[in-house]
Amino acid sequence: MINTAPPPIVEMLPVFLREGRRYGVLLTIIFAIIATTALVVGMFWPKSYVATTSILAQSSDIITPLLEGRAVPTEVSDRAGLARQVIFSRKVLAEALEAGGWSDTHTSPIERDRIMEQIKDRTQVTAPRPDLVQITYRDSDPERTFKVTQRLAELFIEESRSAKEQESRDAFEFID
Repeated sequence: MINTAPPPIVEMLPVFLREGRRYGVLLTIIFAIIATTALVVGMFWPKSYVATTSILAQSSDIITPLLEGRAVPTEVSDRAGLARQVIFSRKVLAEALEAGGWSDTHTSPIERDRIMEQIKDRTQVTAPRPDLVQITYRDSDPERTFKVTQRLAELFIEESRSAKEQESRDAFEFID
């Protein structure tokens, strides 16, 4: 009966060492070529920076007790979808354009629209948990990446707060 199982590594160790000494120069050259190739590729690979911010979106509602028995309060089901609507609105993207330093007086409206589309393409809005919204932005400039992500988060919070205030005002007017 022939044993087809591979020999244990411990038994192969002397063979590896003997072959390593025998072809040492060739192995060194192959290693140097692979290391140099990795270095050159890394130097010319385009740099990309990613900034992520997480926003806790609590669902505490001030007017729920006031509306009991009179009306049904609204409930948010798709936070990421709502956040995308807010963040990808023209108003917010124009502010992100300012934060990123793209708003030049010589920039044509077509160029501004193209940059806004690029901001949309580089921005990802997710909801990892039901009460959490995560905004991720990637760019080739680290400072701009940070500023745009920070501004998008600030604007999302501002827009959410103003929408909540408007909802409260409408509810109080409805009750009166």
